[in-house]
Amino acid sequence: MRCPPRIVVDGLYGIQSYGDDAMLLSLVENLRRRIPQVNFTVLCRHPDELTARYGIPSIRNLDHPEWVEPRGYWFYGFNDHQPREHIDRIRETIAGAELLIIGGGNLLLDITDDWLRGPIAWHWFSSEIARIYQVPYMIFANSVGPFQTEWGKARSAHILRHAAAITVRDEESLKLVEEMGIARERVHLLPDPALTVTPDVEAAAHILSEIHSPSLTARLKIGVSVRNLSWQLDVHGVERYLTVLGKLCDRLVEEFEAWILFIPQCSYEHGRPTEDDRSVASQVLRGMRHKERAHILNGQYRAEAVLGIYRWIDLALTTRLHGAVFSAAARTPFLAISYLPKVRGFLRHIGMEEWSLGLEDFQDEERLFEKMASLIARREDVVERLSENVRCAEQRAQEHFDIMAKLIRHAEAA
Repeated sequence: MRCPPRIVVDGLYGIQSYGDDAMLLSLVENLRRRIPQVNFTVLCRHPDELTARYGIPSIRNLDHPEWVEPRGYWFYGFNDHQPREHIDRIRETIAGAELLIIGGGNLLLDITDDWLRGPIAWHWFSSEIARIYQVPYMIFANSVGPFQTEWGKARSAHILRHAAAITVRDEESLKLVEEMGIARERVHLLPDPALTVTPDVEAAAHILSEIHSPSLTARLKIGVSVRNLSWQLDVHGVERYLTVLGKLCDRLVEEFEAWILFIPQCSYEHGRPTEDDRSVASQVLRGMRHKERAHILNGQYRAEAVLGIYRWIDLALTTRLHGAVFSAAARTPFLAISYLPKVRGFLRHIGMEEWSLGLEDFQDEERLFEKMASLIARREDVVERLSENVRCAEQRAQEHFDIMAKLIRHAEAA
């Protein structure tokens, strides 16, 4: 009897990023519908936590178990006096698989990269193991670049060139991949797969029931997903961004009797404080006058529960890409801050480019407020458009998993 197919997933998992977790869940749920007996192993930073939260078997990846200053350190196990058993286990796990899936997310990005440090080198390592053992690998739901170095671009091109299949989430990534010499017919431009995750409205209701606030009955409930942008803005720019957000929230409270719910898309407790959206939301809240009309979700949740919360709110303002994705999946109107091309790319997939602003708009408080006021006024029309457009995007997102299933069946036949 043939053994069930074994799939290894290598992405930035296990850091309590609900958007990344949702992409993983979409992969597992949708592939199991096509091949019910499939077995998964996820390479991640905190395998015990990921397995406990979602029930998906996991092993340690090359990342350090706790955050360390990256300067001077290579991947965990490649420095003196560090255990190396997990490296052998990674090799053995990939070698025994029918398919390696690299992604999804913004993985081919040359931040803090060198020979054995950073996301590109990390995924080059796993892809080369797959090539040695003749295991096909797929680049899944990736946003590629932007690149800062020729080294990063060349290494990414090598990874892409040898992939059995490639799916990207935005047109800018598609263009970059083509510029690296990858044939257009090998690359599929598809919506973010997190759109296909089923929200857990019951778990969301339980989370919200623990918020003891009269504002739960507010006329307008607005969810805000804010992330740290110190890696993209200077100190003054970050201060301006957070200040303007706080003033906007106050004005929405005053003019629309709104209640503000800060919804973290990442609540990672083992890393830098800037990686935890709850910390950033606290900075915004401290600058607000109407603190009593705002609340931060401070717990640790499952991605499906967070998605369910987006069904409960009336509107969303989001810097995080997956705040926009979750809003769209919940058919909740939203205004997105396009801090990277992947955000604009997602809005194109669902025909909602109108509801996007750039970081430069944080220099104009009035423009931000007018855009939110327009969204509030046109809410019913936007809901109708979302319902139609997102349904089509969800169907297209299924192509990610059709491609995977074909690769698995081909590998089994061989």
